[in-house]
Amino acid sequence: MTSNPRSLTIKSLVDPIPAVGPSHFLQMKGHCFGLRTEGYNYEFCPFYNVSQRELSNRWNSYHGLLGVWSGWIYHNQSDYLRGMRYTFGDRCGSSYKNTTVIFECSETNNSLYAATEGDKCEFSLIFFTQLVCRDEWRAVFPHLEKEHKNDWLRIQLDYAMGILTEKGVCHGKHKILKKIGWIQELNMTRLRNDEAERESGKSLYERMPFNSPFMRHGMEESNECQTELTALRVKLSESQTLLQLINRTFQSALSSNQSDADIVMSLTELLAPCNDTEEASLLQLNDSVVSLQEDNRTTHGYTTDDSSIKLETKGERETVIKELNTLQEDYIEEEIDGL
Repeated sequence: MTSNPRSLTIKSLVDPIPAVGPSHFLQMKGHCFGLRTEGYNYEFCPFYNVSQRELSNRWNSYHGLLGVWSGWIYHNQSDYLRGMRYTFGDRCGSSYKNTTVIFECSETNNSLYAATEGDKCEFSLIFFTQLVCRDEWRAVFPHLEKEHKNDWLRIQLDYAMGILTEKGVCHGKHKILKKIGWIQELNMTRLRNDEAERESGKSLYERMPFNSPFMRHGMEESNECQTELTALRVKLSESQTLLQLINRTFQSALSSNQSDADIVMSLTELLAPCNDTEEASLLQLNDSVVSLQEDNRTTHGYTTDDSSIKLETKGERETVIKELNTLQEDYIEEEIDGL
C-alpha cells in the first residue's frame, strides 16, 4: 500500500464520481496499491484512479492515467459486485484508456496481483482482498436501502411470474444501481465541453504536444539564440553606422584634397572606440583605399605636391569616390554573410 501516491497528483479529464457502495469497501478510500511488472509500475487508488508509469530512462517515458473511478462492475446472474470500473483516462488514439479492476478473495492483506493490457486502450487488474471472501460482503441486496430493496424484490417477483425476461431483469437492476449512483455513465458531450474549457485556459506552450524537459530545453536554446541574434544585429548596425561615417570622412578628405597622412589620422580618431577585431578589419579597409589611391595615381595621372595627392579633374574625384563606395558595400555584405 502506498502512503504518498503519485496518482493523486495527476490531472484527469474528468473528476471521479463520489465514493459509493457497501460501507466496508469505503475503508479503502484514500489508499493506493502498487504493482511492479516488467517495464511498468501500476498504481490502483480505489474510488479515485488507476495510473501507469513506464520504467525507462527515455526522456519521454510514459506516466499517465489508465482511467478515473466511474462505478462498480455488477454481475447480474450472481447479484454480486465483481470489481470497479475506471474510464476516461489519457487519450488513446480517437478514444480513452479504460481499466477494469476485478476483486478476488485473499486471506492476506489487500494487494494488487496482476495487470494486463487486452484490446487497445483497455487494461485489466486483479486485486486480492479479504473484503469479498464472503458472499454477503460482495452481494448487492444486503447493502441497499429499504426502498431500493423493495424495488429489487419486485423485479425478481416479476421475473418469477414470467412478466419480465432476463434482459428486463438486468435492465431493471441496472436502473436501480444507476439511481443510487453505484453505476454511472459519463456524458461524452459534457466530457468534451469540460476538456475544451480546460484547453482554452491553457497557454500556447501548455497546449503544445510533447510537453517535456526535452522541449523546454529546446525552447531555452531558442531563446539563447534569439538573444545572440539580437546582439549581432546591434553590432552590425553599429558597424554600418561607423562605415557610413568613414565614407563621409573619405568623401570630405578627397574633396578637400587631403594627404594620405591626414586621412589615416582621421581614420585613427574614428576607430578609437572599436575593439581590436573591428579596428583590424577597418584598417584593412583603409589599406585597400590607400592602395586604390596609388593605383588611381598611376592610372588617372595624379600629381604630387608636398606629399599631397591631388586629382586633376572633378570627374576623376567622383570615380575614386564611386570605387570607394563599392569597396565599402562589399565589406558590409561580407560582414552580413559572416553572421
